[in-house]
Amino acid sequence: MNTKKFAYRLLSAMMFFLIAAFVTSCNEDDTQVGFTDSQNVASEVSTDSFYEDAEDISSTAAMAPDNALGGRSSGLDDRFCDNVKIIMMKKVATNPDTIVIDFGTSCVDPRGNFRKGKIIIVFSAGRLQVGSSITTTFDNFSVNDVKIEGTRTVKLTSINPVIHEITLESGKITWTDKTTATRTAHHFRKWDTKGTVDRLDDEMSLLKDGTASGTNRTGKTYDMQITKDIVFKSSCFKQKTFLPVSGEKIIEIDGKSMLVNFGEGICDNLVKVTVNGVTKEVTVDRR
Repeated sequence: MNTKKFAYRLLSAMMFFLIAAFVTSCNEDDTQVGFTDSQNVASEVSTDSFYEDAEDISSTAAMAPDNALGGRSSGLDDRFCDNVKIIMMKKVATNPDTIVIDFGTSCVDPRGNFRKGKIIIVFSAGRLQVGSSITTTFDNFSVNDVKIEGTRTVKLTSINPVIHEITLESGKITWTDKTTATRTAHHFRKWDTKGTVDRLDDEMSLLKDGTASGTNRTGKTYDMQITKDIVFKSSCFKQKTFLPVSGEKIIEIDGKSMLVNFGEGICDNLVKVTVNGVTKEVTVDRR
């Protein structure tokens, strides 16, 4: 055989297999959990956690008796520093009951989270009665210099157990690098005190079928649905972890469906992401 022809055929064959391998690799990337998928999941999960943290703080103040409010309220929740002021303004004329949680400019909680700004809670008629609701907004409020915006409407639908219907509108998170994420959401949240007065015994569950949508930090549009109750434990806050301890959600983004599993009760910042049967563990960082 002519040496040049043999070399040419050999080179052509090598190129064919290289191209085939490249195409196969690309196709496999589409069915597996890649770096971009991990980023997309981390962005959605961290965005959600900021709002759940703010909601938990707001619920603590909103459900507290009047005599526990006013002035400094560090004993109500250790996320309220000594300098935090919780001001209860009773209804006057047409103005409804209002609670202002003022973190000032220098509140660092025991987990090292730095909060500043205000959370404003406005009550509808019939405070703390089934069917009553509160509207929560933010005034230059941030956690670790990550700014939180939006309007949350929380309706009390049950007392025993305590269940709230929560709607988030115009949600926006802005990180220190100026990247942003937007969010709207609707879900039901169950608050279980475990029958004790210790706040750290509490568990909060986002019930199945809750939904959210928006754009993440990379500008990608997403849709989310809870497929298994998502559970937060207050005790995890002491361990500087902010994610749920169990539950599942599905995130749809870029035509890909990703199942996010929060584990089996352990306090950590890890989630398992599954795409087409392939699972990868992802660490979620809110910075």
